Amino acid sequence: CDTEFIPRTKHLTILGLLARFADGTVSGLQVDWRTAHPSVREEIKYHYRNLSKSTRFIFHNCRADIPVLEAVTGVGFQDYKQFDDTMLAHAVLWCELPHGLEFIASLWGHYGKLKHLKDSNELLYNFGDVLETDAIWFHITEESFKHDKEAETIYRSQHLKLAPILHGTVQRGLRINQERVRRARLEYEADVENAGRLALATAGWPINLNSAKQLGQY
Repeated sequence: CDTEFIPRTKHLTILGLLARFADGTVSGLQVDWRTAHPSVREEIKYHYRNLSKSTRFIFHNCRADIPVLEAVTGVGFQDYKQFDDTMLAHAVLWCELPHGLEFIASLWGHYGKLKHLKDSNELLYNFGDVLETDAIWFHITEESFKHDKEAETIYRSQHLKLAPILHGTVQRGLRINQERVRRARLEYEADVENAGRLALATAGWPINLNSAKQLGQY
């Protein structure tokens, strides 16, 4: 499952679904939510709610997709029979590598690259993401987890279970000691100014402390 949405408002624009059956065949569905007839939307929402109770859903970054889908279908993290996440699984298997769909697909994907079509053909772009998510999950389950059971245990017992918890903190916000944060900000700003003065005195002229190259050189 993959969604496209407006980043600022989180409104769904495109929904892409792909089903893999036991005999290896696949079937897909794509809907442009902006132009779909209301009756089509309602039918999809009805079937999506039923599927979530009986079917495993595979996402790439569930914390992005599930909240968008929840706003439309009412299906939240707690309502899925089971969901998995290729991004979180890859993060456990290869923590030192990037975890974006485009990068993982360059290693484990089965299809031609369609990421460059985001602005020119959003439906085809979404279709590519759905296909690659399925291909990546197939590789993870058939290859990676079979050879690294401990990684799968960490993924299922920690990373996957943390996803709804972290989503909840975003929704609720975090309680903080505001006065302590204000004091700490002043302390850290003073530390930054002192570091800048020390760097200036050492180098003989201003250098950019955010530049690893300049800092390493001096």
